[in-house]
Amino acid sequence: MESRHGGSTSIAVQVLAALLGLVYAAAIALPTLVMAGAGHGWAISVISSVGLVLVPVGAVAWVRRSRPVAIAVLFLALVTDAMLVDGSTGEGRRYFESILELMPAFVLFWGVLWLGWQLFLGYALLGGRLRAAAEG
Repeated sequence: MESRHGGSTSIAVQVLAALLGLVYAAAIALPTLVMAGAGHGWAISVISSVGLVLVPVGAVAWVRRSRPVAIAVLFLALVTDAMLVDGSTGEGRRYFESILELMPAFVLFWGVLWLGWQLFLGYALLGGRLRAAAEG
């Protein structure tokens, strides 16, 4: 796919985007292990570890301006969000509430990271870089 400057996105840029996405995703996944508390905490949060795949793929889609891939990634993220909400109510809100009470800043940090990449990709799709690429 061509970039704004007329050339194609280099493999190095794509690999870098994937690696940065993986680091970002690890920052999402690792806190979930703490929040899960060996099964005695908010265990459903571990489902957000799917971000280990989705975030790097979304990052590459962004640098390649691949709208169809970005849409698929965002759709899977929204399905994961629904699973988080459903699982949280299914396992009992008390687990989430106890983790939130015990470490509110930690949960907030995780939530900002988890939702942040989705908002960024959504913005790129709806109003930014990916829409412009599709039009131009």
